[in-house]
Amino acid sequence: MSRRLWPWVAGGVGAVLAATAGFAGVRMAADDDGRACGERTVRITVAAALDQAPALQTIADNWQRTGPTVAGACPDVRIIATRSAEVAANLGEIEAAGGSADSADERPEPLSPSESAAAAAAEVVSASKRPTIWAPDSRAWAELASTRPDAAALLPEGAPSVAVSPVVIAAAKGAEAALGGPSAVSWPGVLRRIAAGRGTLRLGMTDPTESTAALLTLMSLADANGDGTSSPAEIAGPLALERTTRTYAVGVDALAAQMWPGEWAGSATGSRLSLFPATEQEILRLARIKGTPPLVPLYPAEGVAVADHPFYVLDGAWVTADQRAVATAFRDVVLGSAGRAAYGAAGFRDRDGTLGALASVPLTAGAPLTAEPRTRALPDVATLTGVLVRWRALRRPANVIAAVDTSGSMTEKVPGLPITKLDAFRQAGIQAVRLFNDRSRLGLWEFSSNLSGTRDYRVVVPVRTMAEQVGPVSQRETIVAATNRLRPHSATGLYDTIDAAYRAVQGSWRPDQQNILVVMTDGRNEDRTGLSLPQLLARLRSTMTPAKPITVLAIAYGSGADVEALQRVTAVTGGRTFVSRNPADIGAVLLSAMVNR
Repeated sequence: MSRRLWPWVAGGVGAVLAATAGFAGVRMAADDDGRACGERTVRITVAAALDQAPALQTIADNWQRTGPTVAGACPDVRIIATRSAEVAANLGEIEAAGGSADSADERPEPLSPSESAAAAAAEVVSASKRPTIWAPDSRAWAELASTRPDAAALLPEGAPSVAVSPVVIAAAKGAEAALGGPSAVSWPGVLRRIAAGRGTLRLGMTDPTESTAALLTLMSLADANGDGTSSPAEIAGPLALERTTRTYAVGVDALAAQMWPGEWAGSATGSRLSLFPATEQEILRLARIKGTPPLVPLYPAEGVAVADHPFYVLDGAWVTADQRAVATAFRDVVLGSAGRAAYGAAGFRDRDGTLGALASVPLTAGAPLTAEPRTRALPDVATLTGVLVRWRALRRPANVIAAVDTSGSMTEKVPGLPITKLDAFRQAGIQAVRLFNDRSRLGLWEFSSNLSGTRDYRVVVPVRTMAEQVGPVSQRETIVAATNRLRPHSATGLYDTIDAAYRAVQGSWRPDQQNILVVMTDGRNEDRTGLSLPQLLARLRSTMTPAKPITVLAIAYGSGADVEALQRVTAVTGGRTFVSRNPADIGAVLLSAMVNR
């Protein structure tokens, strides 16, 4: 793709239940037998999310077998099973050598097997860009696509939902009590329990940039108070999700295969997973697959996000009047009783959120579905986009040196609090250590004046991978302990420290990581024998290498910080300066700086 974002039930429906695994990129050909149709056809393509493609194929097949005529022609509805994230990334792209994805006014000549395979592959690619209808599994993907003007122009307002499915916690049978109980479970509470559980609870995830269940779970945590936005304080939710996830997989089927095979047994489950985010429909489908461990749906008390399955008849220039007429007629069928029955058989709730056909469906694990779970709204599009950007930053490993001001002014009290500036930093620094995943590399420096001979800086902990063992403990624990041991000294040698630390990051530069220098200070340069600001800026300009970019993040806290000088430094290096006038807020500022780097 040229742009990348950033993401069944009992009865006589067994064929539908097992049909979703391995679906992406496969056109589900309709059975034409018995169609009472003339020679002229109008073909439309439906780019359908993987979970609902079987239901839409059933609806299309049954409708076409009745021999309907629309716009004086026979409808030819092609259902293309496509991941919603792929369509959101590609929708609206026009190939240089055009031609519509939907063009068939007469019956095509038969193709050889190889020609058929090539044609099917081309149809899938074209359908992700220029379908007649887009049926994603969540409106969130359309919101993300709409950030591009070419895609936004294609999406009509007021697209109806054809079915819904709550996003729940798929838990191993017997693990409900350890997760907080069926009625009191919440994502923040679950993540706290996992963090404190010493490995007995293990969380798996699909990719939020590809999977609707993972995306909506991430958004729920990023908008913890449900106001439709994500504040700096709410960054802690996505951070906890990323840090407590033990396994990432492509699709819930792969996660289900890693679950404990029977009744959950606590610490005896070893490396097996205990839970993962999924839609209710995915759990129902998995329950019908032989050998799948029993799964219990838990509905977060703070409210469930809902995969709302909107149905867009696109306003594309490639859609002819006849195709629009067929698409509109097909949409009416999908919204009617036949569509409702097909979606119910496939494990979906009615579009108003009621259980509908699912009211009497038991799960293999014996747990009932919650009839009316509390629901939560989707955040605004700016929040959706921003949270995904921050998620990628959290997932990407970093190569970092953190240089901390330990000058004498750090002994000053924080206004209104019984702690010093250095105490406030220690607390913030320990929180910041959590921002880096185990693949990241982090080293700790301190600076004041004449800390090491005539040098204003000292290496407290050398740069190492966070998971690396340093004696009996990890690098992460080593840095936390060293942070707690920092003590204030004398004056502030700011410019020499920035120069030396920048060169140190450059010397350990990693092509597969984001290379960062973090400078935290409450004052201004007081070393009159060292570099001046113009000299520092000149040295940085001469040292910088476009092939080895380094991001400098400056955290200025307290009213005495030289914000202007820091801004000039970060402007030269392409970094950013973050200001915390109240040292008590330094934790939130540092968190925001690192996540928004």
